[in-house]
Amino acid sequence: MNRVQFLDALRRHLDDLPSRQRDEIVDAYSQHIQAATAQGQSEREVVDRLGSPSACAKDARAGRLPGLAAASGSARRSSNPFEPQMAAKPQRIKAQQQDRQKYAEEPRGKKPWLLAIVVTITALIGTAFVLMRVLSSDGQLGYVLREQSFDLAGIRHIVVEDSNKTVRVSALTTSDVRVNYYEGHHESYELTLEDGTLTVRLRSDHKWYDDFAYLYDTTIPTLNLYLPPEYEGSLTLTTNNGSIELFGLRQADSLTVYTSNGAISLEDSTLTGTLTATTSNSPIELQNFSAAEILLTDSNGALTLDTIDCQALTLITSNGTVTADQISARAQHIDIQTSNASVLGSIQGAEEDFTIDTITSNGRNHMTNRTGGARKLTIHTSNGTIDMDFVS
Repeated sequence: MNRVQFLDALRRHLDDLPSRQRDEIVDAYSQHIQAATAQGQSEREVVDRLGSPSACAKDARAGRLPGLAAASGSARRSSNPFEPQMAAKPQRIKAQQQDRQKYAEEPRGKKPWLLAIVVTITALIGTAFVLMRVLSSDGQLGYVLREQSFDLAGIRHIVVEDSNKTVRVSALTTSDVRVNYYEGHHESYELTLEDGTLTVRLRSDHKWYDDFAYLYDTTIPTLNLYLPPEYEGSLTLTTNNGSIELFGLRQADSLTVYTSNGAISLEDSTLTGTLTATTSNSPIELQNFSAAEILLTDSNGALTLDTIDCQALTLITSNGTVTADQISARAQHIDIQTSNASVLGSIQGAEEDFTIDTITSNGRNHMTNRTGGARKLTIHTSNGTIDMDFVS
């Protein structure tokens, strides 16, 4: 194979390279052959010594080109400007293969950028809600404490209608009736006194986004009603999702209490009339309480009574234990009903004073049913124990 044939074959093996790079490589081999022939060697001898065109093309891609002084046994560095890139090509290909393998081995589903987007959007929405509340608040954020007073002489009945707040009634040694309450931008109270009835009614235009603006306000809004101990009128207290508390009344007439999802706690008070208390999903507690008649109604809540004085006592609940200690001897009719819970306590008097009707299932009954007594005791439950003691 002569020089022309060798160079043509070499060019074909380098056909995929850019033309300039290919021409540089072919020219380097052409100069090498010409230099060798100028020293007296034949073209065939030089071409045979270089090897096949395909092998030369492979060496050229790796940056190994013949020097002009190769014929004399010495080597020189090629002036090919593409030699560094060609020499680095195998390493570059290997690195790319490793990167592809690493990517293929990475676990799927981990997208931290998605979490960042969700957090950012949530923060923006929260900020927008707060701005809405601020813009609609006329500068009033959080709760403001207010108080009004009324002359006791003109009040025979008090009605409280609240929501989502605790209602607390306490005896206070003053001659007037005081109402202490909290108002917000979308929550206010209307207080009216007409025909002897004091009405305290919540007016609420509470927006769902108002809660964002109240986050910084640690105030727990409570409606406080302060009455003189000698108040003789009646009371009606209503709320929901909040508790009702009463303490220290001595001469009030009747008391009606209603809430839901809130506890009822009534202590150290005396009524001349009837107590009616109703709630759900929360307990009712009476301690040192006196009334002509007591009716407590609950569901999914316990009833706990201690030192109770009344003529008639009715306790009704479900899925809640009834504990009634120290029921006075004045009680002539006692009716207790629950389910899936026990009934425990004590009654002043002797067992023979009572007509007793007790029923339970899947539980122990420590009482004996009997007739002939002037006082009547009825206890019905299920899946619970009945144990009521008689004490002198």
